[in-house]
Amino acid sequence: MLVFVGGFFLLSNLSGGGNSICGEPLTPLQGVETIPNTAEGFQEADTGFGRLIGFLQQGDLSAANTLFYGRAHNFMHTAEPEIRAKDESLGKNLCEAVIKFENDFDTSGRSDPQVLAQEVTSIREFLRTGAEVLGFPRPTG
Repeated sequence: MLVFVGGFFLLSNLSGGGNSICGEPLTPLQGVETIPNTAEGFQEADTGFGRLIGFLQQGDLSAANTLFYGRAHNFMHTAEPEIRAKDESLGKNLCEAVIKFENDFDTSGRSDPQVLAQEVTSIREFLRTGAEVLGFPRPTG
């Protein structure tokens, strides 16, 4: 019964309940280099997410891990608060997609790489829209 209650609490928090983990903007990661929140930075991140999707589609979780846990990872955490300040709904959607991917990717032994690639595709689309919301050109790649 405790497992059920704990699982319900976790799922309700991730799914947008009143105390959702995404009730507040993502927090930038400390001590990690990041991509700047500029037009060029959004394009660089978009290109990186394209490479990440390719690694996942190929099932190369090692290369995906190396690419993701670096500048691209922190970029999502620094871009989301700025996006949320301009478009709260988009920021929350990005946050929820990022948290879902991070949780699923961290349990990659149990997650289908194709599903992970779809999750990154969603994050990439939210970031592309976020670039436009911030007044930058829509990244392509």
